[in-house]
Amino acid sequence: MTIATEVILFEPDLLFSSKIEGAAKRLNIELRVVTDLNELLQELEGAAPRAFVISLDALEGKLSALKNLLRGRSRVIGYYSHVKTHIAEEARGVGVETLFSRGAIAARMEEILIELLAK
Repeated sequence: MTIATEVILFEPDLLFSSKIEGAAKRLNIELRVVTDLNELLQELEGAAPRAFVISLDALEGKLSALKNLLRGRSRVIGYYSHVKTHIAEEARGVGVETLFSRGAIAARMEEILIELLAK
């Protein structure tokens, strides 16, 4: 029997993803990291994790490809560089309702994961 992953993290930056993995591990949250758009699309189409955490910077100019896959999902967090606020607006347009700056994710990852999974 396969147990669904609780959180799918899309983050191509391995150093940053390791920080998020560490927070998840401390909280006993199963987290799977995907690093390219094709993997993310496969997860959005077929997986049923409890939540997605997505690096929006890595999807700059490609967010429209996710529009139909993100709409209606309540547990999707997107994060972006504080200087790229246009990405936040684009993300809202495709259905990402919860947005954080990359700095906020780094500083509050454990708290954010707890809140995300408590929904």
